[in-house]
Amino acid sequence: MREWARREVGTVAVVLAIVSSAFATPQSLPQTILPGVGSTSWWIRNDIGTNGGPFGGVCNVSPAFGFDEATSASGAGDAYDGAWSVWINGNPFVAPGGLVDLTGTTLLAGPVAMSGLNVWVQYFFSTTHQAARILVILQNPSPVAANVTVQVPINFGSDWNTTVGHTSSGDTTVTTADRWVVTSDGGPGDAVNTTVFYGPGSPALVPTSYTQTVFHCVSRDGIGATFNVSVPGSSARALLFFAGLGDIAGTGNSIAVAIANATLFDSVTSLANSTDLLSGVTVGTSQSALVLNWEGLSVQLPQQVRTAAAPLVSNPLLVLFCALMLAGFGCLQLRRARAGAPMC
Repeated sequence: MREWARREVGTVAVVLAIVSSAFATPQSLPQTILPGVGSTSWWIRNDIGTNGGPFGGVCNVSPAFGFDEATSASGAGDAYDGAWSVWINGNPFVAPGGLVDLTGTTLLAGPVAMSGLNVWVQYFFSTTHQAARILVILQNPSPVAANVTVQVPINFGSDWNTTVGHTSSGDTTVTTADRWVVTSDGGPGDAVNTTVFYGPGSPALVPTSYTQTVFHCVSRDGIGATFNVSVPGSSARALLFFAGLGDIAGTGNSIAVAIANATLFDSVTSLANSTDLLSGVTVGTSQSALVLNWEGLSVQLPQQVRTAAAPLVSNPLLVLFCALMLAGFGCLQLRRARAGAPMC
């Protein structure tokens, strides 16, 4: 093959790669995320709803975006019987069309118009720890402040055997003073759960209440948090949560080690320096959406998730694509002329 031909093949390959990336189609739910930490897996669905709200009724495969199940690095499973769905004023967040953007181990759904707000839900699954990050972004397009109730239920797979091993305040009694709680079935046979609802210091917002009785799915044992959120006009705010499995920082499934490693969530510095759980989150307040339940964190407002019928491609990408195609064609003609090859 002549040198100009080899180069043109390379040019075309680059252009095709850019086009493929720009026009990537969204992914359909359900999705199973395997982040590469032992046997850790996370199962995400769009049908973990109930017939009685976040803390009542029975799971009935109705629309709601959330975790269906998870398995720890050791292979211990049954972490959840439905968890980390987000309810705004009593209504569940549902991924539009059952579609999400999947980039690496990050799932993004939304926006969905709910109670006057544009709502996104993002799940990030660590590739270094048995842990996930749950991010809820609330954007207010109105100039008037919006006040909503946000509820987040977690039904533990440990069912009737659910036991509180430790809380951030140092005991086994769950109150709103507790930022995180470690639970298990006592053996543990199932995956140990660490649930983190807010950060250290004096965040702008903490839960108004917790409940350890949620919707019925095998049992009603779990934990749920309620937040009263105010989003100023023409602004955005966010809530940030974490879910840990097993040892969190190791690959085992020990209650004692989970309790010891839960202290990672006692410091933003530790999270930023020792984990990838703040990947994509800004330490500081420079981004458009301030995180209410953690001090000194902010996030960017996401783009709308693509739909199958209308891929999200910005005008600059289209211009770049056309320019590359024209440049490639021009180079091809010039090189052919110099090589004595016939012109098209």
